[in-house]
Order: sequence, then structure tokens, then C-alpha cells
Amino acid sequence: MARRRVFPSIGPGLRALRHGRDGKYYLLASPNVGIAVFDSKENQLTVIGALPVSPASDKAAHPPISFGEDCDVDAQGNLYVADRGYNLVNVFSPAGALLRSMQFNSPTSLAALPEGEVAVTAPRGLHLVTVFGPTGRVVREFGDPEQISERNDLDRYVSIGRLASDPEGHIYYGYTYLPESLVRQYDRFGFAKQDFQFTSIEAFSEARARRREIEHQEKRTEPPSFRPILTAFGVDPVNGDLWLAFTPRTARASKPTCSLSRKTGCSSAPIRSACTNSPGRTENLDRNSPRFPQVALH
Repeated sequence: MARRRVFPSIGPGLRALRHGRDGKYYLLASPNVGIAVFDSKENQLTVIGALPVSPASDKAAHPPISFGEDCDVDAQGNLYVADRGYNLVNVFSPAGALLRSMQFNSPTSLAALPEGEVAVTAPRGLHLVTVFGPTGRVVREFGDPEQISERNDLDRYVSIGRLASDPEGHIYYGYTYLPESLVRQYDRFGFAKQDFQFTSIEAFSEARARRREIEHQEKRTEPPSFRPILTAFGVDPVNGDLWLAFTPRTARASKPTCSLSRKTGCSSAPIRSACTNSPGRTENLDRNSPRFPQVALH
């Protein structure tokens, strides 16, 4: 149970919350608000990307951020915004000045990477992740939609996800609608390293029901539509723990070295890890394997 409300000035429309290395909190709310910046004591310092209070001319003013879906902050304090309203990925300086913009159709999530790179994802496209370099050009794309049906549009829909990163430059892609809750870790160059998947009797039942629903929608002609399985996830920047949220529980996987722990507050429910040793080979590790430490329950 929550003990108090934080950031009470932020109402409906909260899209993302980030904690910078400088101790500041960055809250993205859409539409109209932009990125509200708070200090470590939750005092609001400024707002970035909002419509100016007094336009400089009589012309209709356009806010720097139209409809931000996600944001992130890098080690230098630069802010990255996935703006679905403008179909842009914008980069702002710590002071709020627009540094550069990258055209990208319907960005829904992003993650700041080392050396000025940023990883972006969208609901459509041949690849799941697109990485822009510091000059604003695409430097690489990776990640293929999961193949679980005979319809390409349905496969792409269940492969929609969100992005996160850690201080070591790893990229995490969490599948929002996949029957089995899954977060895949890549290195910054797009090579898959490890999968994290929550497994329990309840999760198995949910996945089975979702696969029946996929089979049902596969026979229909209208666009697919599902409710989310994985509702949120995040990476602890200090110890590398991976947190997964899905109704009605939360799970934690320890730093990705194939040792895992979890916290659910209910029945014993392990997270399964699959370590990828090369771009084309995945090795599933069982809990009883001598190379796989036992799950520590809390």
C-alpha cells in the first residue's frame, strides 16, 4: 500500500518517469505538459518542451513536444523524447534547448545509449529496434517479430514492446503482448545475450489463454487487439536487477549473469533465464543445471 503521493503537480497523462545520474527526476506527461524536472527533494525546477506562456508573435505557437510517448536521460543530462504527435525523436540539452531531431514514424519507446546513440521502437516496421547515431542517422536495426501465427500483422502486433537500457550499454526489449512475459537483453550492437521470462502456474494459464485468443483472432479479418501481458519493466542502474510488472504481481531478476532472484509477494514463481552465446544460438538453462544457480526467494 502506498504511503504517500509523490509529484502531486503531475496529474493525468503521465507517460514516463526517469531518474538521472544528477539526482533529478524527469516526468513526461502528455499532452501539453512536456517534461517536468524535479530535484532530489521533489521540488519542481522547470518544464521542458511545453508551450510558451506568452508567444513571441501572433502566430499560433507549436509546443516543442506534441505528444510524448516516452523519454530517457543520458549520462550528460541530455533528454530524449519519443514524440508520436510529430513523428520525431527529439534530443534536448539539460537546459531545454533542442539539439537535434530524427524523423521516425509513431515512436512509442526509446532508450538512451552511450556515445550519443538512442534506441527507438514503434508498433510497425520490419525490425523491432532502430538505433540512431549522434549525427541523427540510422546506424543499425535489429530484432525480428516473433512467429506465433500465420498472419504477419498479428505476429508484429504481439511483438510490440518497450525499451530500457543500463549503464553498461545493454538494451532491453520487453514484449507487451506476447503470451509468455518476456524481456530480451541485447548488447548495444544488437546481438541477443539473454532472455528473462516469468514462469509459474498462473503465468502458464495466462499464456495458454492468450494463445487460444491468438488462434481465434487469426481466423478473423479485422486488425488484432489484445490486452497487455507485461505492463512495465525497468533495470536498476545500481545493481542491474531487472524488475517486471504484470497483473497482479511484480518479479525481480538479478543482474544478468545467469543468477536470478525474484519478489512476487505470492506463490513461488521462478523467472527462467536463457543465455545466448552467439547471435544465432540460444541455450536454455534449467534451475537444476550445475551452471544455473538456484533462484533465491524473498
